[in-house]
Amino acid sequence: MKIGVFSYQELKKAILDGVISADSQVSETQIQPASIDLRLGPKAYRLVSSFLPRKDQRVMERLGPQSRHRANLVMYEHNT
Repeated sequence: MKIGVFSYQELKKAILDGVISADSQVSETQIQPASIDLRLGPKAYRLVSSFLPRKDQRVMERLGPQSRHRANLVMYEHNT
């Protein structure tokens, strides 16, 4: 596997090969020339700095103590 920025074609192949995966299917409109537009989940975590998880580690495991600082992104409809 190459190291560095993936082109559109490499991102698409990585998704098809399962190298990049998501809980829901990554749509064609999410794939950009050198990035993938990600969908937000119901929670957000405040980070002091960016990081990359190790190969054998999930992002949530890497968050560690920072995971205490989270915000609920779910919006509730308010009936009046």
